[in-house]
Amino acid sequence: LAESVWRPQPGLPKRERTRVQLVQAAIRVFTARGFAGATMQELAGGPGKTTGTVYNHFADLSELLPACAAVSGTDAATRRNVRAEL
Repeated sequence: LAESVWRPQPGLPKRERTRVQLVQAAIRVFTARGFAGATMQELAGGPGKTTGTVYNHFADLSELLPACAAVSGTDAATRRNVRAEL
């Protein structure tokens, strides 16, 4: 499950791809600025993303934490890939 959360599979519905991209952004922002320093605006910083997009998927930053934890709880190979992309 966590592998599919981190790496969108080809043919994944747009809503799922967007959710994966938001989780990726959250991991980058949380790593760089910490949870307290993160804003929904930063997470929406990608092309075609708005704060409305973020709120459509997550009510607030705390709802992103379980999705990020799912990625960080994956196997060692996936964690290496995550660190390489951060």
